[in-house]
Amino acid sequence: MHDIDILTDVALIFAAALGVNLLLARLRQPAILGYILSGLLIGPHGLGWIAHTDLELLAEGGVILLMFTLGIEFSLDKIKRVKTIALGGGSLQVGLTVLMGVGAAYLLGWTWYRGVYLGCLVALSSSAIVLKLLQEGGELDTLHGRVALGILLFQDIAVVPMMIILPALASPEQGLLVALGIAAGKAILFLACALIASRVILPRVFFWTARTGSRELFLLMVFTLCMGTAYVSYLAGLSLALGAFVAGMVVSDSEYSLQTLSDILPFKDAFLCIFFVSVGMLLDPGFVFNNPEILGLLVVLVLGVNAIICTAVVRLFKYPLRVAIFAGAALSQIGEFSFVLAQMGKSLNLIGDYLYQLTLAGTVMTMVVTPQLFKLGRALPDGLMKLGLPERWFHGQADADLENVHLNNHVIICGFGPVGEHISMVLKENDIPYVILDLNASRIKSLQDRDIPAYYGDSSSSEVLLHADIKQARAVVVTYADPYAARRTVALAKSLQPTALVLARTRVPEDIAELRRLGADRVIEEEFEVSLEMASWTMQALGASWLAVETEKAAIQRDDYQLFIDQNTHLTELNTLAHAFSTVEIVTFEVGAESAWVGQAVGDLHLRSELGLTLIAAVNPVGATVAPGADYEIGAGDYLMIIGEKDRLAAATSDIGARVSR
Repeated sequence: MHDIDILTDVALIFAAALGVNLLLARLRQPAILGYILSGLLIGPHGLGWIAHTDLELLAEGGVILLMFTLGIEFSLDKIKRVKTIALGGGSLQVGLTVLMGVGAAYLLGWTWYRGVYLGCLVALSSSAIVLKLLQEGGELDTLHGRVALGILLFQDIAVVPMMIILPALASPEQGLLVALGIAAGKAILFLACALIASRVILPRVFFWTARTGSRELFLLMVFTLCMGTAYVSYLAGLSLALGAFVAGMVVSDSEYSLQTLSDILPFKDAFLCIFFVSVGMLLDPGFVFNNPEILGLLVVLVLGVNAIICTAVVRLFKYPLRVAIFAGAALSQIGEFSFVLAQMGKSLNLIGDYLYQLTLAGTVMTMVVTPQLFKLGRALPDGLMKLGLPERWFHGQADADLENVHLNNHVIICGFGPVGEHISMVLKENDIPYVILDLNASRIKSLQDRDIPAYYGDSSSSEVLLHADIKQARAVVVTYADPYAARRTVALAKSLQPTALVLARTRVPEDIAELRRLGADRVIEEEFEVSLEMASWTMQALGASWLAVETEKAAIQRDDYQLFIDQNTHLTELNTLAHAFSTVEIVTFEVGAESAWVGQAVGDLHLRSELGLTLIAAVNPVGATVAPGADYEIGAGDYLMIIGEKDRLAAATSDIGARVSR
């Protein structure tokens, strides 16, 4: 009989991970935390159902697939979008954190290379948790979201050289430079071979495999590439994870990268679940209970040092203080790659069991508090402003060119992403003056080079809005996806110019009422608008009249989408809407020469009172008349646009003439 212990262990892992994460989902905690707690529950320090040693190979597979997908998703285009803060700010943040680690090692009497290792551990934030929280808050496209993403991208890239350096740090101190040189040489040679293979061999292999049309063969080829490259890296004296990352980078340059990523992601998620569960098995709750003081001090120090370094770095790159504070709070935790480095450090004897347990427990605890740190990062700037700190520190200063802006009866567009760009195009086509405010300096320079009225400035600052002549503005359009900036801008705009029309955009339904309270005349919720548009096209395709659909759309929008927000309360309205769609339509008739209507005045036909119809427009050789009056005389060949219920329009067809359209 076959030994099925490993299958039993895997089944227990997935079952425990599912149960724990179902509970944590209600608390809005990340899945990684659920995996770790699952391992703690069923591992040797918990119920003792599984021994960690049984899972080491599968856990290693999770790391390999994680690095492979990271390599596929690695894109120079992503770096270019946030290159300044990613390359400059990210390198400075990692470098300063490593220096802090060396300083801490000196104070503790440790070797400097152990300090470098500890600095690497602490410097890496959790991409999985931060990105998930940014996505949930609709903040990925905000200024603070882009800044956090840029630093996270650099940290993810920095994992690769760290994996090269760490084995060298485990060498005797006198041979460290030689070991580093050998490791760097191996890595460069390995990368060169991978580059050649990506240009000469892999395109043909991908093409031959894809040409078969077999998803199974394509998936086997992807796994062979991933695991095979990792194994070659291992034979060369480098890490398995580095080989997997290089394999992913090779794939990222090909036209098959999207399909590869799609095929591999489910396997990565499954193996990563096993990896993080295995990390949880290593965490000893007895160690946590026996060392609460040192753990608490460690967590406070790590969060504080990381937050201060990140905030200072972002501020150094001249971002507003509110953005710097948020980035510092959001990136202060220790991330998932630190688990990988911790296991590597333990196997290389860079840290012992005590420091390893301290690292595991501290990392988990910093992850747990990350959602609360997000809230703190959003609220802290407001609290600091109340202490009397200069407002321009938090929102950025107005560009010097704003001093020369003198506009009147214009529109202020706050934020120049895709939404702001489309609005400016419409305003330009209709000769309506406008001015653009944005905090992306390169974007503003590009617009100014094209003689577009655009200026660097944060519209959530009263100073900037005043320089943009808000006192004379007709309207303020707030296109920010950042909820904080949108709320601040709406409130300021309405207080500075109460008569201006203020329009705001949001991705969070809960923000609609708050933005309206702050003074927004109209709030556009993106998903609701998409829903409305799709519903209207669906109903028109099913025979509903354009006018009935647009009328109901307008009513829903005026009601701030309450039809979507509270379905029970508005069930009657839904039924009414469906009935209106099914019974009313607009039809254009061509009046025939034999029509009973020829020569008749509209008033004499008693369209509304007797026929239940309404004449919207009439077109004759002289021109078009919208909403013709009672004296309008209908002639042969006229085109009449009439709205009414379907059965009444059908009954009138014989008297009017032929239908031209519906």
